[in-house]
Amino acid sequence: MKKIKVLLCATLMSLIWGSAFPISKLAIDQVGVWGFRIYSLVISVVFLCFVFFIIGRYRFNIQYFLKSIPLGFLNVFLVPILNSLALKYTEAVKASVLVYTMPVMATLLLSIMNKHIEFRSIIVSLLCISGIFIFIAPSGISIGEAIILLSALLWAIGTILSEKIVLKINLTSKVFYQNIVSLIFLVLLMPFLDVDVNILSNIHPEFLWTVYI
Repeated sequence: MKKIKVLLCATLMSLIWGSAFPISKLAIDQVGVWGFRIYSLVISVVFLCFVFFIIGRYRFNIQYFLKSIPLGFLNVFLVPILNSLALKYTEAVKASVLVYTMPVMATLLLSIMNKHIEFRSIIVSLLCISGIFIFIAPSGISIGEAIILLSALLWAIGTILSEKIVLKINLTSKVFYQNIVSLIFLVLLMPFLDVDVNILSNIHPEFLWTVYI
């Protein structure tokens, strides 16, 4: 039964992950990078507040929140912004493929940090990189591809950092604190952005399907 649950969760995660970039690109084409990022993050935080305070009945812990700042900045603030910027300049399929350079970069960084190289990891990484770049070779690497590669690098750093920063709390709390950190950084950044976030007045069928959902 446990294996079935794991398989179902993995399948669901694959469906969400696989559709995330194409759907995000549709929304970005409608409202722009910053409008999309602001509204998607606000929706995430509102939903997580409900789960955290109402369903889980957890209490906000300032110590855990402060420890979550590095991870929240990297994984939930910086990486999604770079992903959104990349989608503005490249195809969703290319972005989805290139983001899989993240485990390769994580392997390389861990090898450098641990001063130990595993032959099998290097072979797998080289095969992964080769397949990815063969896929995008016909059109080459533009600014969009370069941005998604930078995002993958930062994501790899965040993944490694998440192992170093030990938070003895449940997964819901970890995600909640990191999203709050990201929202704070985005609010601090907004005065420097030239973006119109007043999209609530644009309620029509096409906008509903391509943006709000």
